[in-house]
Amino acid sequence: MIDAAECCRLDRRRRAIVDAARALFAEQGFDNTTLGAIVARSGGSLATI
Repeated sequence: MIDAAECCRLDRRRRAIVDAARALFAEQGFDNTTLGAIVARSGGSLATI
């Protein structure tokens, strides 16, 4: 079971990924945005996505 602290951490991680993807889609377009670029912008790892 996931405790409250872990849930908040996961929510922040998810928000960072979504925010990075939205920004990159606006800048580069959907077709030109790679998962690698989203990972680099969000500060995670490709395995997270």
